[in-house]
Amino acid sequence: MKPKYLAILVGLGISVFTAFYLLMLLVLTDFISLPGQETTVAPLAVSVARSLVQMPGPEPQITAIPLPTIDPLRGLSVTDPRAVALTIDDVPHDLKVDAELTRYVDNAGLIRNSLTPAQTQQHVLDSGRLNGFQAAFRSDDPVASQLRSAGILNFAEVYETPEQAQRAWQDPPRLLAARFPAYEHIVLGNETSAVPAIGDKARSFEGTWLVSQQKMPLYAIIFCRNNTLVGIVLLGGPQDKVIRDGQHYADLLDKRIRSFGKGLSI
Repeated sequence: MKPKYLAILVGLGISVFTAFYLLMLLVLTDFISLPGQETTVAPLAVSVARSLVQMPGPEPQITAIPLPTIDPLRGLSVTDPRAVALTIDDVPHDLKVDAELTRYVDNAGLIRNSLTPAQTQQHVLDSGRLNGFQAAFRSDDPVASQLRSAGILNFAEVYETPEQAQRAWQDPPRLLAARFPAYEHIVLGNETSAVPAIGDKARSFEGTWLVSQQKMPLYAIIFCRNNTLVGIVLLGGPQDKVIRDGQHYADLLDKRIRSFGKGLSI
């Protein structure tokens, strides 16, 4: 046989052997399968795959949480009495803050300054009173005091519930007067029949301011709204003027109570 033909036969043999080897390698590695042969996956490979990739389960059911409702007439409960008390910006420019009579009145101070601390403590616990604030404004302008009130006294008290604030509002005049700054000079007399439409409940009084044997007429409005009790006293001035001013201030504070916690400023 000629060398030329021998080389061709050897080359064909090597090609056939190489093709057969590659075919068997593909079958053994599961890249292809022979006819009638089912593809199988090693259990270990399945276990490893499941440990690495977790199939997503069903989405959890989300239960809607109801939001607290707010009574549009009452609004949120007041927590700071100073936020619903008169400020220097609310009164005429000639009135100045009386620093000695303007103060925060917490329950501890109320009990500490009482002549009967044990009884006062029990009364505070029974009443549900949380805290209070007193504000006083006075004018040294004699002309201005002839046109309107010469001074304004104000208190605001916060209670745990609206019902407790209403019970405090029902106190006799003597106890209501004791909530104002400089209360020792205040005498609440006749309760007037013309009660302003302010707050949940409102009362108004005519009275007297007594200092060093001198008397000055006064007008007082006391009302409750939600969990807050508020009182305003105007000293001196023409009666019709102080009544209008008293109702104006009471309405102003009533709006602040209704707007408390809503991000509004009145």
